[in-house]
Amino acid sequence: DNVANTATTTNNTNGFGAFAVGGLGFTLPVKFSNISASLTNGNNAKITWDVATEINIDNYRIEASKDGVSFVEKGAVKATGSSNYTFIDASSLGITNYYRVKAVDKSGAITYSSTVKLATLVSVTSAVSIYPNPVIGSTINIFIANTNKENYALQLVDNAGKIVLNKSISHNGGAASYTVDLLTILASGSYHLLITTASQNITKTVLIK
Repeated sequence: DNVANTATTTNNTNGFGAFAVGGLGFTLPVKFSNISASLTNGNNAKITWDVATEINIDNYRIEASKDGVSFVEKGAVKATGSSNYTFIDASSLGITNYYRVKAVDKSGAITYSSTVKLATLVSVTSAVSIYPNPVIGSTINIFIANTNKENYALQLVDNAGKIVLNKSISHNGGAASYTVDLLTILASGSYHLLITTASQNITKTVLIK
């Protein structure tokens, strides 16, 4: 398992298996025994990996991806000879993150762990709610559950397609409630609240009494 017979060997072809880069007959300097990803109380991703073998390793580089195919480096941990390591990713890439660890030995050879999927956050569709609904008075209360830090563009549209309210919310991540002033008295009826973020466009029905 820990010998690369070609320049690149993989357990599969979709990028989700552990693989290594090395020379013919080269014994890999590290063997990953486990990798896991979990969400901390502060909504950060905690990446933990165990190694069964660690020979001449210089550092571990943690990589993340939105789709499990294209990865970016998020940070590095110096190899210390330990059998287990932890890295905290405080900057999420999106609703779902994929993580892997790249071990780099002192000669420059690299070995990849398998890829793990972390569903860190709920989708925007289920995370945004209006309360109370029907709305009574001149304000709309919006609750945003456990989501990323990003901007929310809000448009309230009547049944004739007329935009009656434009508003933006700068959400700092996690869960929070926001009160949006309607600014004008709206006729009773059904409206559509269009919510736009960098990752999604969704619509919520708002009833005005």
